[in-house]
Amino acid sequence: MKSYLVIVIQLIWFLSGSVAFSQTLSYDDARAMMMDNNKKLQSLAKQLETADYVKKQTFSMRMPLLNLSGQAVHLNDDLTLDLNGKRDQFATLLGLSSSDVLGDWNFVLQQQNFWSVDLGLKYPVFTGGKINAAIKVADLKSQIKDQEVTKEQNSLLTELTTRYFQFQLANEAVEVRRQALEGTKEHWDNALKLEKNGMKASVESLQAEAANSDAKRELIAAEKDALLARTALEGTLGVDSLSGELSTSLFLVGQLQPLDYYEDHAAKYFPDINKLFLMQELAEQGVRAKKAAYIPDVALVGNYHLLSDNLSVTEPDWYVGVGFSLPLFDGFKRKNELKQYQATQESVELMKDQALQDIRILVRKQYQELDKQRELTSSLEKDLAFADELRRVREKAFVEGLGTSVDVVDATLYLSSIKLKRLKALYDYDIALAALLETCGESLQFDSYITQ
Repeated sequence: MKSYLVIVIQLIWFLSGSVAFSQTLSYDDARAMMMDNNKKLQSLAKQLETADYVKKQTFSMRMPLLNLSGQAVHLNDDLTLDLNGKRDQFATLLGLSSSDVLGDWNFVLQQQNFWSVDLGLKYPVFTGGKINAAIKVADLKSQIKDQEVTKEQNSLLTELTTRYFQFQLANEAVEVRRQALEGTKEHWDNALKLEKNGMKASVESLQAEAANSDAKRELIAAEKDALLARTALEGTLGVDSLSGELSTSLFLVGQLQPLDYYEDHAAKYFPDINKLFLMQELAEQGVRAKKAAYIPDVALVGNYHLLSDNLSVTEPDWYVGVGFSLPLFDGFKRKNELKQYQATQESVELMKDQALQDIRILVRKQYQELDKQRELTSSLEKDLAFADELRRVREKAFVEGLGTSVDVVDATLYLSSIKLKRLKALYDYDIALAALLETCGESLQFDSYITQ
């Protein structure tokens, strides 16, 4: 019974301790897996959480500051006020025989040992807009961090798309190489039969054998490429191992949106563009804050002795009041800081205008790349039909004694090259689409294009 329990526990530990995927994996499944397991994405989520807490900290500037403090003091001696000299003069004025009858006029103002526990209050009632600006700045910085994180997330989604379809391309290439190997093997068999029957010279079978050997090497290389692509995808997904087939094939989109649709979305939603708008507003708030530095701060202040012993008789139990502060001269620090934010504001405005122009050019380039790969794919599909027929005709001619082994090998290699070029064009199309959507801030919408 105990051994059975041990086996069950080990099985549970194995299943929970290693991440593996043994079924078919669609692109949507891969994205969900990356969201759950990728450490960089988890780190980005923590960065957003940190920025949110920083923003919340600034709201405390509107609240009163209550401070509990305490002190215990030992002086080298009591603090006294000796008025015995005045007492003697007063006794003489009264005509007294001795001033001692008036008592000791040496008063203790503060005993040598004293302590207190105090509750202090400071509440800003007017700061000239400094607090409002500080809260707005914190909010803008949080939004900037959100745009930075969004950019990183979109970049990771593009990386996922690249590695997912790179693995799919590698798998498809393995299949093409396998088909080529089967074709050369079949041709080699035919050449051997014809040689045995005296219909072909031995050189023909030797050439067929060499082509078959080359096809084997190409297949082995393609399998290694696929293994490397699998490892890269596992790294992006954040899993230990990945098995099974990828179910989302390389694809073309039926109909894209017009170019101006993507240009407008890039101008509105590309994180770097939004970041520049926020930086511009951040500089504006900096200008307001520095102008507010010329306005005095007004605050309510107060203090209350919760517990105390031997405090001076001149020390009140509590007090409240109003205070203000205004720097009169700071070596032109405020002036230069104001100029700094004004220059920053102008700089960001120029950067934003240039970025809007650049992003439209980038979108047009990516859109044209999609058109290019679509046209290339269409052209290769026509070539593929021709290459397939050419390979069939050459093989038939060889069997009938009207062709050479070189002709068949060339036709086989040509067919394989066309298949690989078509797969590469589809891959380039999908990666270009991912890049375009990243530029438009719509990386999360990539899977919706797959179903079109």
